[in-house]
Parts: sequence; structure tokens; C-alpha cells
Amino acid sequence: MPTGRKHSDDRAPNDEEIKQIVTYPDRRIKGIIYTMLSSGIRRSSWAYMKWKHIDPYKDENEKVLCAKLTAYNIKRKGKQDKWYYTFITPEAYNALLEYKTFREKQGEKVDGDSWVMVHKDDPSKPLSPLGVKIIIERAAQKAKLFAPLKKNQKRREWQLTHGFRKAFKTRASEVMNGSLNCRNVSGS
Repeated sequence: MPTGRKHSDDRAPNDEEIKQIVTYPDRRIKGIIYTMLSSGIRRSSWAYMKWKHIDPYKDENEKVLCAKLTAYNIKRKGKQDKWYYTFITPEAYNALLEYKTFREKQGEKVDGDSWVMVHKDDPSKPLSPLGVKIIIERAAQKAKLFAPLKKNQKRREWQLTHGFRKAFKTRASEVMNGSLNCRNVSGS
């Protein structure tokens, strides 16, 4: 009798592993990691994310409280657009702003139609999902977070990019009512 599909038994990255990854010397890493951790987006979202999709919420003193992120803002011919709202922390928003400021200091004009994360050699191209994966893999290798896979071993202790989504879902489920469906939230 077949046993059925076995779901992975991997885990989310812990705080110490996250701290080690964000020390990687690529200016994009903090914005990528903090945004994925605080919003739960998949790495493929970066290929569609422009600055106009990030809307900061500030208090009366102009301090950023959070930012609303429109994820997967895809325009598809003859079909309904596929998108949803999620939120990012002030730390994630500020990390994204640091990267934006760096780009502007390099002479790039960054506006609402500019990509949030770009290819390092061509700022007119968004950072691809594969590019996100490569940056995170290099950071994890430099931090020596994983031993090489053993013979016949297919999985690491935690998945590099999806692990951040898993961390988000784990932490959100600790404080949110399980029946809350965040995808039904609309408006501002």
C-alpha cells in the first residue's frame, strides 16, 4: 500500500541564522530577507515589485509604522490581475529605502515605476527569482550555515528562500486567529 505524499520536515531559519545571512556584503540582502520575513512573499514576487507597490504608513511624527505591499501585481491578457496586499515591518521598509538611496547616489533615477530590486549589472531589469535564490545561497554559504549534503540526501535542514515564508507563517500563526484569511483584506 503506498504511504501517500510525505511532506517535508524542514524548519524555518532561526534568528541567529537570519543575522548571519544579512551580514552578507550585497546591498540587496537586508531588504530581500527582511521583506520576505515580514510579508511572507515568495521569491517570484520580486520580479513584479515596483516602488509604486510599496505604501508606507507613518504616524503624526512621520515615523514609519509599517508599509503596505502589493504582491504579485501581474497584468495578464484577458484574465483578472493576480495580486494581494501584505505588510512589511519598518525595518524591512528602511532596508529597502537604504538600497534605493544607494542606487540614487550612483546616478540612477528611481521613481514609482522603478523595480525595487534590480539586477546588479542592469538596473532596468528586475532581480529575477533565480537571482534572489543565488544571493541568498551565497550568503548562506559565506556564513557556513549548511554542511554539504550527504550521499542520497536531497534536503537541507531548512529551505533557503521558502524558509523565510515558513518563518513568516509560523510567527504569524502564533499571534493571529487561524481562521483569519489575510487575502480577503482589501482597501487601505
